[in-house]
Amino acid sequence: MTSADTGAAEPVPPPPGGVLWSLAGDLRALLMLPAALTLQVAHPAVGAGVDEYSVFRTDPWGRGERSLRSLQLWVYGGEAGVEEGRRLRTLHRTIQGTDTRGRPYHALAPANYAWVHATGFPVYRHATRYLVRPLTEAQERALYREWLQVGRVLGIHDRDMPQTIEEFWPYYHAVLAEEIERTVVVEDLVATDRPVPPPDRGPLVARLLLRALWPVLLPPL
Repeated sequence: MTSADTGAAEPVPPPPGGVLWSLAGDLRALLMLPAALTLQVAHPAVGAGVDEYSVFRTDPWGRGERSLRSLQLWVYGGEAGVEEGRRLRTLHRTIQGTDTRGRPYHALAPANYAWVHATGFPVYRHATRYLVRPLTEAQERALYREWLQVGRVLGIHDRDMPQTIEEFWPYYHAVLAEEIERTVVVEDLVATDRPVPPPDRGPLVARLLLRALWPVLLPPL
């Protein structure tokens, strides 16, 4: 069922020329994403779902590429981004089980689904200080408004996300204090003693070069 069928307005992607428009396509944004992913899977329910259902251990680069393509669609894809949001919700309908604290979970439960999205804002805000330039107060507020728009594209209701920055930080720190833990998936992501295969995506020449240089590149990475 579409929004037209229910009478609800279609979600509107973030505007061209906005803060997200310039950040999401920046190559430096690739350095920001692992922090958001780690925050996400440190949530007991999200970590349990990724541990049981994700292929990130057997296909890490493929999983990463699909996540990045999805993110690009939310920001730049227009109607294709809205359709991608619907696809993701459908994909997550069957993801459920028991979290790391023995509680039943469902991937689309508002607290879980909203947390995955919410992590993007503080990571963008923090990382731009070091990788791009600090955001002004106006830019920070614009970024949050645009991130809420992306949340709507993903099917997150306004009632499930703080609607202002002033509301966001107490919510964020409460989740950090009450829910976040070092899950099995976090252990996998931060481990430095486990083999990581060289990237298997991209042009053949680039793949061959990375394969040759991987023993040198991996330790600092």
